[in-house]
Amino acid sequence: MAILAGQESLARLDQREILFKELEKDYQEKQDALADIEGIFLKLQEAVGFISTLETIAAQTGNIFEIKTAGSFTASNENEESYLTLCISLWGNFSNILAFLANLEDSPYPPYRLIEIENLTMRRLDKQGAEGDLEVVISIKIYTQ
Repeated sequence: MAILAGQESLARLDQREILFKELEKDYQEKQDALADIEGIFLKLQEAVGFISTLETIAAQTGNIFEIKTAGSFTASNENEESYLTLCISLWGNFSNILAFLANLEDSPYPPYRLIEIENLTMRRLDKQGAEGDLEVVISIKIYTQ
């Protein structure tokens, strides 16, 4: 009987060890996922670099870029999010503006940042010039840490 009880105890210890290793693996996977999630929030000290990247994307897509307004909101409790708001103007043709928007949504700043387009207004310019035939005003919200 003592041998049987010892074997049962060893079997339970083996099961606990297997369970512990599985939990440890799950914990590490969750930690990695959490690090990825934290990386999508822009740090406020990176805001200037982010704006510079938007300017670069505008230039690469053949648009003229101007920041109209910028602001930030800092959360006062856990149920609110902190964010940076930008109101930008772009001048270009339709395909160039679409290219800018695609870049904005896909990967505006390595790594990808959590962005929300709040408002987009497009108007045709009376006279096509070097800037293009459209002016687009975009209000975006970039979530921050």
